[in-house]
Amino acid sequence: MMHRMTMMAIELAIVSLATLFAFEIRWNFEMSFEQAIRYFPYIGLTLISALVVIPIFRLDRSYWRFSGISDYLRITYAMTSIVVSTALVGFIVDRLSMVPRSLPVLQLLVLLAMSIGTRVGFRLMHERRMQETIAHVESSASRGRDAVLVVGVNRLAELYLLSVKDLASESIEVVGIVSIDERHMGRHVQSTDVLGSAVDVGEVVRQLEVHGVFVDSIVVTVAYDQLPPEA
Repeated sequence: MMHRMTMMAIELAIVSLATLFAFEIRWNFEMSFEQAIRYFPYIGLTLISALVVIPIFRLDRSYWRFSGISDYLRITYAMTSIVVSTALVGFIVDRLSMVPRSLPVLQLLVLLAMSIGTRVGFRLMHERRMQETIAHVESSASRGRDAVLVVGVNRLAELYLLSVKDLASESIEVVGIVSIDERHMGRHVQSTDVLGSAVDVGEVVRQLEVHGVFVDSIVVTVAYDQLPPEA
């Protein structure tokens, strides 16, 4: 629920900024403060439309780092619906006299650029971080040791890592950790890298295989009900 609320707030912020930027483009970046105030009703209509449309197209449920073509198509449909519904209501109220007639087209183009662009940027950054983090992991299979992936960053995970280091380092190698908290990604626990979040576990395993590391076992150190539904 918190994730959805956060994503909704971010989506509304993008809609607001894109609409203001479209106004700026329309007035060649010379829009006065008085003009901006006059356009507030249109911005308000846009936000009301976004509050209705965004949940319908489930934009508040997506993970940007996993976005793809199907997500970008949904964004296109959603942003088009927001602009069309806003323009339609504005036309019914005062025949769209509050804004220039070219504004909806500019608004749609800026909305698509900002909404899709941010998702593409997050996906590229995520893939780059994954590749940089995994690239240095050596192949455990070549040394005859079982490759283990640990799920969870907690005291139990730390105890497992210490136990492997002291008692089973010749037969087990922990090749990485995935955490239920995305903020841990890129950090280290007992010199072992946190490769991603629990929802990334499938992608982490595939990326490890690309680099010649084949996971033999996954050790879960958190309670089942603490795992995210996507894991």
